[in-house]
Amino acid sequence: MADIDTQFDFVELNRTFHELSDYASDSNEVDLNQAIHVGKSLQWPNLIQERRVVLLSEADSGKTTEIRNISEKLRAEGKAAFFLRLEHIPHDFEDAFEVGDHNKFQKWINSEVQGWMFLDSVDEARLQSPNDFELAIRKMGRQLCAAKDRVHIVISGRTHAWRPKTDLAYCKQHLTFDLPRRVVADQEPSDDTTQPKSIQTAQNKSTRVSSFKLVTLDILSSDQIAIFARARGITNTGKFLHAIERVDAWTFASNPQYIEELVQLWINEQRIGSRLELIENSIVRRLEERDQNRADARPLSAKDALYGVKLLSAAATLGQTQTLRVPDGAENTNGIKVSDVLQDWDDKKRAALLSRPIFDEEIYGTVRFRHRTVRKYLTAKWLFDLFSRETSRRNIEALLFRNQYGVDVVVPTLRPVLPWLAILDDKVREWLIKTAPEVVFEGGDPSQLPLDTQQKILLKVCEQMVHGTSSHTVNDYSAVQRFGNSRLTEDIRRLINQYTENNELTGFLLRMVWLGELKAALPEAKTVALSTSFSTYTRTTAIKTVKAIGTKQDVEDIRQTFLKESTILNRGWMAELITNTELSPDHFPWLFSALSKTAAKKRFGIDRLTVAIEELVQRADLEILPQIVSGLIELMSQSPHFKGLNCEISEKHGWLLTAAAKAVERIIQEQNPAALADDTLEVLRLFQACKRYDFAEIRNGSDLKSLPTISNQVVQQVSRCNVCLLYMKDIRIVYPLDPSPLT
Repeated sequence: MADIDTQFDFVELNRTFHELSDYASDSNEVDLNQAIHVGKSLQWPNLIQERRVVLLSEADSGKTTEIRNISEKLRAEGKAAFFLRLEHIPHDFEDAFEVGDHNKFQKWINSEVQGWMFLDSVDEARLQSPNDFELAIRKMGRQLCAAKDRVHIVISGRTHAWRPKTDLAYCKQHLTFDLPRRVVADQEPSDDTTQPKSIQTAQNKSTRVSSFKLVTLDILSSDQIAIFARARGITNTGKFLHAIERVDAWTFASNPQYIEELVQLWINEQRIGSRLELIENSIVRRLEERDQNRADARPLSAKDALYGVKLLSAAATLGQTQTLRVPDGAENTNGIKVSDVLQDWDDKKRAALLSRPIFDEEIYGTVRFRHRTVRKYLTAKWLFDLFSRETSRRNIEALLFRNQYGVDVVVPTLRPVLPWLAILDDKVREWLIKTAPEVVFEGGDPSQLPLDTQQKILLKVCEQMVHGTSSHTVNDYSAVQRFGNSRLTEDIRRLINQYTENNELTGFLLRMVWLGELKAALPEAKTVALSTSFSTYTRTTAIKTVKAIGTKQDVEDIRQTFLKESTILNRGWMAELITNTELSPDHFPWLFSALSKTAAKKRFGIDRLTVAIEELVQRADLEILPQIVSGLIELMSQSPHFKGLNCEISEKHGWLLTAAAKAVERIIQEQNPAALADDTLEVLRLFQACKRYDFAEIRNGSDLKSLPTISNQVVQQVSRCNVCLLYMKDIRIVYPLDPSPLT
């Protein structure tokens, strides 16, 4: 099954990847979804340099579309690149090519140039037989025998279909290759004097590098979602993203297939619906058979399909497993046998249900629900159906609640189901309000609860927080996000005023105001934002809230109050005041005055202000960058200066150098006349001088693409001319500027 409908054009999202720890291949029992990521994020230019890559991700993540596109891109560049379906290789190799063809493949095999093979996908290869993947790899190994040392191979698959230990060992055996040995200069000589000296030398000066890199495809970021939505026709992507944020729909927007559905709903209705609507619509769509031939061959009514998935979801939840055994699958003992659950169905009807896209494709004779949230909701629907029948309610409630040592508690197995069941059933809702109101924050869609229920739960949770008895889940970002809505505005305002002295609770309530955009609560948010008596986190949340729901004047009031409130200003609050804020030249006096008063940067740890300043210069209009550079230079020139450097740079404000360097890089790349300004050249000189001495403040400036080379060339020109100001002819040597804007 393709990851994205082919009717849409490919959208370049610059997808990122992360390498998995070596421990991910220690055993077939390793849960790769929990495996540790190592190193920095990778992109396709990184992966295509590797000789062997295994790319894993979940269903509908876009991996097939990605590897098809990169193979086409490489071919457009004149490289030998081929995209093949693994499931076709064992039985029809010549017709397995979807990018490139067999004749071009043979021509490349007989050449001496490098090539790329993209093999998709492990799970599809195992649909017909568990052995087809091994057959495909073995056959591919024979086909590539003559080119094994010059071919780059990318194998894709779903995470749950990859057997970490045995599959990797099989690939290493049949897709082996030799790499030049890497010199290790500082290795100790061998103690084995019985070997010839030449062999000792070869062994001591070389080592092998790892052959396979196991990587996962990262979920989409908000920026990538915005690019995707814009390409599909949404102009106001900010409003679209905020709608996703409001209903906590990131799980539905984490991959392209789900975004397609959200985008189409937004274009048609200018909304994405509530969280409950999203799940119900997703279930309806994924229980439909879109292939008419398959629908005719395996008829199944919508009513029966819904009945079947509710039973299977309940069985999987109560059985604490995600795996369901298919009727005619390979022999195994894993998971729940579907025929035991759907006993009055025949195998043909069961197979029809399991073929619907609400499930993943069959692997090793088993399937699983694609989405855990959908499974939880369907289980809640099954329980609600039981309540509606002539069945003992007491027996059913025993599955949900119990009394231990005189205390009513929630049964852990079905705890994730209760937030959904509370929407459907009045008595369950009443029990939760009385005994465990925090459960409502853990999932479901609280906006669908009756208003009086929301009010009672909010009050109960706030009382628990005051007395220190609340669950940690109520402070979870997504939990607060699900609960804040306009109907609770007056209750939230009253609680903020009532518990102003409680920092944690005030921050909790202000997050609801921020996420829900409750504009009527602006006075309360602004009061906290103007005060220094709150914790860093709580006041930061208040500032964020005022920026979201207040006017420009409200934000300016906070800026000016902040500037005057102390001789040493909090870096966290300063960072929030400039993050995602458009600053005009009118704001520069405030900006540089506030920066001059901020507390010194701590040497270790994450510093939000550094990030905020660097983001500011990246998004600022090009015309005002020279003014920003001048202001930063003035701060960096303040004494006392760092000692031991071949330049004078402020001890307190030296951390601004990377931001100044990024501004200068933009100025030069855009061929702006300010590239010749004194301040620009001074930043280049400082950058090179500090880089030579491994200055800590620019050590992590690796995302500066061209500035290190440019600054080095500037220093060479300065030395040659023995002047600090370069003439036009010299700056052109440094960077090829268009002379027209400089004349």
